[in-house]
Amino acid sequence: MNDNISNMEKIGKNIQEARKNAKMNQTDLAKELNLTSSSVSNWEKGKSLPDIENLIELCKILRISSDEILGIETKNKSIHSSIEKSSHYSSYNNELEKDLLNKFRMLNKDNKYKAITNMINLLESQDNQNNIDKEKKNKGA
Repeated sequence: MNDNISNMEKIGKNIQEARKNAKMNQTDLAKELNLTSSSVSNWEKGKSLPDIENLIELCKILRISSDEILGIETKNKSIHSSIEKSSHYSSYNNELEKDLLNKFRMLNKDNKYKAITNMINLLESQDNQNNIDKEKKNKGA
């Protein structure tokens, strides 16, 4: 239970920091989300968390990823940034990402949650496979 409380507080601090970086006050953010400022205040204090719909809108408004708000460190972050910097990262990939995002936005709340869960599972599976491949390579070396 203490882990949940500390995680909620961390998420709240991440929301607060992102809001301040966006030069917004709680009232402004609440208006953008069609919520009360007490809702935003409760998130920032770690008393409650945004639901998935509000999290998505929060990310859009604050121009921050859900991983950053949730405090998720990913191994793929450095891979992603190096891919973006690479000359092989084409506008074709950007179009695929835009198309995927547009389709995601058309999903209802339940299916958005399922899509996010599936994406997390795919990433975990990919990481597991990469670890297996590394172990095989190390044993062969």
